[in-house]
Amino acid sequence: MSDSSLFIPVILGTSRQGRQSEHVAKFIVEQVAERDRLETELIDIRNMAIANDDAGEPLKDPQFSATIKP
Repeated sequence: MSDSSLFIPVILGTSRQGRQSEHVAKFIVEQVAERDRLETELIDIRNMAIANDDAGEPLKDPQFSATIKP
């Protein structure tokens, strides 16, 4: 990302089977990518190794953290 660009990540926040939000997220990424001085990336939580329990521990994914870090 260059200094004059704005980075807008699109976060697909559900991993359910048959999710309809995937179509919308991909559309948004395509639209943002066509704009000058805007950069984007689709972040799909389905591709993250996130614990499936409810232990209350903070969830951290190093790649996600690096992607959204300014």
